[in-house]
Order: sequence, then C-alpha cells, then structure tokens
Amino acid sequence: MKNNSIFTYFLSLLFFSLSSFACMAAGKFVWQGADCEFLDKTGDQFYKVLKVKSGENMESLKLIYLPEEGVSLKSAQWTAFAPDGSPLGNVSNVSSKADSSVCSLPLSQDFSTGLSFLAFNSNGEAIDSAKFWITVIQPLEKVEWNVDAASCEVFDLIFKPANYYYSEAGSKVLIKRNFDIVYDVFDKDADRKSVTESVEADSLLDCISGFKLPTVNTVFEVTDLDYDIKVKSAEFQTVFADAFASFSVNQKADNEADNDKGWQIDDNGNVFYELSDGAPSGSFRSSAPLNVTFNCRKSPAVNDLKWVITDSTGREEILYNHEKITKTFTEPGKYKVELRSSHTVPDSTGKKLEGCSKSLFGEFHVTSSELYIPNAFTPNGDGKNDEFKVVFKSVASFDCRIYNQWGRKVFETTDITKGWDGKCGSSDEPTGVYFYVIEAKGTDGKKYVKKGTINLLRSAK
Repeated sequence: MKNNSIFTYFLSLLFFSLSSFACMAAGKFVWQGADCEFLDKTGDQFYKVLKVKSGENMESLKLIYLPEEGVSLKSAQWTAFAPDGSPLGNVSNVSSKADSSVCSLPLSQDFSTGLSFLAFNSNGEAIDSAKFWITVIQPLEKVEWNVDAASCEVFDLIFKPANYYYSEAGSKVLIKRNFDIVYDVFDKDADRKSVTESVEADSLLDCISGFKLPTVNTVFEVTDLDYDIKVKSAEFQTVFADAFASFSVNQKADNEADNDKGWQIDDNGNVFYELSDGAPSGSFRSSAPLNVTFNCRKSPAVNDLKWVITDSTGREEILYNHEKITKTFTEPGKYKVELRSSHTVPDSTGKKLEGCSKSLFGEFHVTSSELYIPNAFTPNGDGKNDEFKVVFKSVASFDCRIYNQWGRKVFETTDITKGWDGKCGSSDEPTGVYFYVIEAKGTDGKKYVKKGTINLLRSAK
C-alpha cells in the first residue's frame, strides 16, 4: 500500500480453529506493521483488527509467533490456503529460531488469503497450531439505498464497499462495522430536526435492512467510527407520509360531569386529545353543543389529507385537505375520528393514485342531556360547596329562579354555568329553606321542569 493511497485500511484476522494436540503449548501471536486492536467475539470465532491509517506506509505485515515460556521452538510451518480450505503452498518469507517464528506477508489493496500455522519442538513434536484468514478492509466510501426495495415505511441503506472474509467452507462472511448516521426528520414540534443513530451494519449486502424511511428529503451523513471518516450520500427524496394530529375543545366548565380519560389541558387551558396510530388509548366526553377544532401538522411529502368523522350510526363525513377546521356537534353519541395523510401520484390520465399513507385515530363522546340539582350548599367562603350550582350535560337552554319562604325572588339566571352564592343583591340571605324552579331543554330535545327545595346553611355568627 502506497503513502498516497486514498484508502484507509484496517486488517482483520480471524481464528477459524485451533487444532488441539495432547500436551500442546499455548503460544501467542504478535503483529508488527500496524496498530493492533482486538475486537469482540463474533459467533464462535474471534478476529483481530489492525488499523492502518491513511498515508501510513505499510506494504508488508509481520506475524510473529512466541511459544509459551520454557518451551523450545525448533521449527514452524506457515501454509497459505484458499477459501475452500485447500492448501496453496508454504509461505516463503518465513524465519524461525528457538524463541520465535516470523512470517512476513506483502500487502495490497485486494490482499486476501488464509494462513495455517504449525509449530514443532526440538523433539519434532507438534506443540501449537492455528488457522487465520487475513483480509485487507477498505473504509467507507459511499452511502446509497436500494430504491427498488423501498416501501412506504422502510428501505435498505447500503454502505460501500462491502467488507468480508471467507469462512473455512468458502462462503463470504461480512465483517461488522459501526456507523453514526445523521439525517433529518419531520418532528412533532419542528418541520425539520436532525437526529443521529448509532448502528451496526451486518448483512451480506453490507447494509441496514429495514431502515425507517426519513420523513423529509435529507442527506445521510455517515461516520465510519473505526476511522472517523465522514461520507455524505446524495439527497434522498422521500415519499413518506407522516402527520401529527389532535382535536381540542374549550376548557370544560367546572360543573360539567366528565370522568373519562385520554385528554390533556394545554397552556391556554383548552382540552386537547392527541390522535394515535393505533386504537385510541382513551376518549374525551363532553356536553353538546360541542365545538371541536381539528388540527394536524403534515410532513412535506403529504399532498392529500382527509378527516373522516364517523358517528354512532356509522355515517361518515369526510373533510378534505384541512390542516385546521372547527365543527359543532349537537347529536349525542360516540364519534370516531381518523386522519388519513397520503402522498399521491397522478396516473397517465391525471387521476390521483394514493401512494404512501398514514392513518391516525381518536374518538370523543357527545353526551345525552342530564341535570343534577343539589339539595344544600354552604356559602361560608371556604371554597367548598359555596354556591348552589346545577351539574349538567348537553343543555341547550336554561332558566333558574330561586325564591325565599315568603315567595320573594332572590336569584335568577339563564347561564347554566353560573351559581347562586346565597346573596340577594349585596346582602347575605339567612340560613333556611329556599325554593327553586328550573326549566331547561337538552340538545337532544329533551325538556326539563324541575321544582324543589334547597337548604342554605351558614355557621352561627
């Protein structure tokens, strides 16, 4: 290898098998010519990597065998073998003496060979043996992808050149490589966000099979971690259809009954519910009329949006290409929501054909009308039950009048969210029994006429 080589190499040596003989000594091997680094076990075999930095003059490698201390070495035999295991002849550049045996091997960019070793003591007995496969490894040069195999979710990200050794049976075995991959994605809170993935390429194609499609057009910047070499791909043109969606309503009134989960409250105090890519994890329930605002953020490849709203009877309403829309719901029942985001392509006639797509799901309930009227309240300013207030569901109109025991009206309201604080004007009404008359109409058409008594309780002064 010349000093001006454009390649950075590291050399991998694999112990295929260590023959065992009775009373065989356990010597060791030392490598000269490059900085040696042991890597982890791969399957049932071990391999050793020697990194050769760019510009480093390394035209040959010395493999030195050192017998176990106290063992005398008389001779050693180094034999080259082919991928199928057949011998190719003895290695000529070998020197041996009592304390070591040295094998010098010339290297080139396409160097690849097997090596068998056998050592003998002064009595002519075999004391050690080993087999290696030596292959010059090329650093990362190019990153591309298998476009034909691309789907709407995953594809193959390929690293070239492929680096492998031969097994003893003659088949190619890929040498594992570690990369950091930097690319951009469409994010929930940002149109473009850079992410980094640390991966290990380990397949016959020297690729990552099933790599998730980027959600925006992006360049892959890949770092070969063994050499700190960075390689950029061409720009990947994505067809990935991605979106984030939610619906929101005004913050629920304090006196509205709602025990269902699955919703959150945003910074503005509005209830919102995030759609998921599977079955809804919960549901939002509220009274009618319910004003619902549907929101979505779509990735750049999305050119077709459909909101599909299905009521409890199975009737569908489809709203096309709205990233934000508000609708009012008055009919009680369960509503299912689906957002379909698609990357469409025209056919030869100009008609749009749906390509890659993604669906998100959610649901909400519009309740039937109901009224719950308390029978007592304690306006003592402790923050607990300080007002006479009706609890309701889906009420369209409301009228409440409260009278004292002499028939004088002390309170009246048409706002169902407003309660009576026990005052008439600015004066506190005394403890006692009061009479209410309530007339209301639900959004489902049900009419209510309620008459009864309420106890106003105060602490003695």
